[in-house]
Amino acid sequence: MKILRNIDCCIFISLLIIVGVSAVGIGVSVAVADEIVLINEKSEAALYETRNKQVHVQIGTANVEPGNLRVVPGATIVWRNTAEKIVRVRFTKNAISTSCQTPRKFNLGVKGIFESEPIPSGDIASICLLEPNIYTYDIDYLKPGSKPGKFEKTGETASGKIEVR
Repeated sequence: MKILRNIDCCIFISLLIIVGVSAVGIGVSVAVADEIVLINEKSEAALYETRNKQVHVQIGTANVEPGNLRVVPGATIVWRNTAEKIVRVRFTKNAISTSCQTPRKFNLGVKGIFESEPIPSGDIASICLLEPNIYTYDIDYLKPGSKPGKFEKTGETASGKIEVR
């Protein structure tokens, strides 16, 4: 673990990741040792900040962790579905017009806003964010539809926010 400097009003959590599993177990995993800063734990949803270029967000049964994230331009967000249902990540505000690499399992939706393909349990989808902005997204929980390859929403959702700055 790294020795971290003390900064008022912030709590530093140092994570050591071994094969994608967090040593602390807070639902955040990254490809290398990471520093994630808890910026504001007193708000409705805690805001986490990292300067890593790759950040993993876990999709749970009824939530995403971390739900509110601040990243640097060029960061790749990787969503891992740990729920037992198929899910879809759908951006709801501030369309992403530029990506720094080919998104994995993301396509432009009918409204010109990125949304993921259905993500089975245990699978991932990712996108790289270049433009400083605040992006909100919903997680739609899905069930198989009446036609092969088609899915219907279960009515369950979770949401998150990514601030790029």
